[in-house]
Amino acid sequence: MSPRIRSWVEAAGYGGAHEVEIFSERNWWQRDADEVLRAMKDCHRRAC
Repeated sequence: MSPRIRSWVEAAGYGGAHEVEIFSERNWWQRDADEVLRAMKDCHRRAC
């Protein structure tokens, strides 16, 4: 979610959890779970 879209969602009153879905050709599902979680958290922090 981009910061712009996030602002629209929050302005509409939503304050709940965010969901992460991974669509990738990089085979994330075969990587170590800790590596995937670190990457998701980093991307989320930068995007939101």
